[in-house]
Amino acid sequence: MVAKIELNISPQFPEIELRGWSVNEEIVSIAPGEDTPAFDSTTFSGERDEDDYFSEWAAGSGASLRYDSIDNNANLLGGSDLAMSGTISNITTNGLSVNGSFAPVMERLSQTVTMPAFRDTLLSDVFNEYFQWVGGPSLAFDLDSDPVISVPGWTDTIWSKVNDLCIAYGLQMNRGSVGGILVTNISSASNSDFVFDPIGVPKIITTFAGNSAAVELDFQNTESGALITWFDALQNGNRIISVDVGEIRTDVYDIDVWPNQGGTAGLLAVDSYSPSIQQYHVLSSDNQDVTAAEWLASGAVLQYGLNYPQAGVVEGNRGFSLRLKGPIAEIPGKPGPYYFAYTDGTDKFAALVIGGPGVKTTPETLSIGTGATIYDSQNPVKKVSPDNVFLATKHMAYDRGAWAVAIAGGPVMRLDVTLSIQDCLGFGLTCGTVFTYMEQNWRIEKCTISNGSYDITAVRFATAGELDALWAGHDAIDYDTAWDSHPAKDAIIRPFWSAP
Repeated sequence: MVAKIELNISPQFPEIELRGWSVNEEIVSIAPGEDTPAFDSTTFSGERDEDDYFSEWAAGSGASLRYDSIDNNANLLGGSDLAMSGTISNITTNGLSVNGSFAPVMERLSQTVTMPAFRDTLLSDVFNEYFQWVGGPSLAFDLDSDPVISVPGWTDTIWSKVNDLCIAYGLQMNRGSVGGILVTNISSASNSDFVFDPIGVPKIITTFAGNSAAVELDFQNTESGALITWFDALQNGNRIISVDVGEIRTDVYDIDVWPNQGGTAGLLAVDSYSPSIQQYHVLSSDNQDVTAAEWLASGAVLQYGLNYPQAGVVEGNRGFSLRLKGPIAEIPGKPGPYYFAYTDGTDKFAALVIGGPGVKTTPETLSIGTGATIYDSQNPVKKVSPDNVFLATKHMAYDRGAWAVAIAGGPVMRLDVTLSIQDCLGFGLTCGTVFTYMEQNWRIEKCTISNGSYDITAVRFATAGELDALWAGHDAIDYDTAWDSHPAKDAIIRPFWSAP
């Protein structure tokens, strides 16, 4: 077999002959609260020709690690012409020796930005909106469905939030061969293209995450619409706002919703106060009702607009501004200052409601028992943190939280193994793959591809129903046979007991 791996740097720099290279990859967990995967990274070492000019000036240049098949018979990295591209982050030379590393285009997603809310938007379009703020990378989708969703705004790194979005909807992101990203549903089906031919005996590691009795995670109770309340002065501590004759000012208020646009509020009827969207009622200083005709004829103005951080900018609070302009002159028989309120004859009550299109969240905490007893728990309650703003409903919290329960309430089994690079699916294609070994399904979380082999870390990955299907027709002898190469150790098992 004749094949080679080449490192190509921007055209002004010559190729180097690689002596060693390593590509490290990770993929998002299926469970909320787990660590955000690290960016893929590539390190390399090699040798330049004596006559070539090559120095640290290459830092910041584009680079790609490319497989070239020469005799068309090679199946290295799946037998395809695959490449991983990125930007040189550091490079050093010592005589003819060259060492360095480069990061893929995904690293630009590490920027911290403020993103607006999106209302009634396709899931794929939400991904595209997030990625476009940093200029890519390009996205492709292979989804079972593309639901219409509403999501709140946020301030964070794009990388952190798109991984949260994946967790909420059971998705994963794989880096494609041309530097783009493919978004797919996480599948529990074993990949028939994956060749599991270990070099040596696979190592299985079992860990416990505190044996918690319960998992707590927040869901958002997300609601959206063309008209939702942004600010109700009565509900906001009965905040009575006033303006005097000839006064002009602008007030700014923080709000808990994610609005989409501003406008002009309308006057309420003087004979009642009904807290509906974009309405207010005016009283004079002696508690007389000011009619809509009187107020508008006086030259008074109340306008509102968004005081909202620009998308892609970190600084700024969610809120709106009220532009207040009092009457040009006192309204005859109804002295100022004037209050946005109504009265029951004794007390004043705030009467100003502002609203419009937007997304509102009212977070709640869901607690799910793991099955472990609190007496045996090192950490009785595991709080899933940070909050995932895309868990919109209690149903979604239960659905995704079940995987967090499996981690918190019992052992987590991982498999470390080295495989031949000839069987590798390719750069960016291995992580997230599911395969069957010892009648168990495993999902590859991490992968390190290097000169002649690649190492994977996979986590046991199956629901109870899938495990039953895998072991249908088998007995204890079959189990002993499958696990014969992996020794067991003694464990203390609490006997069954019942309360008196």
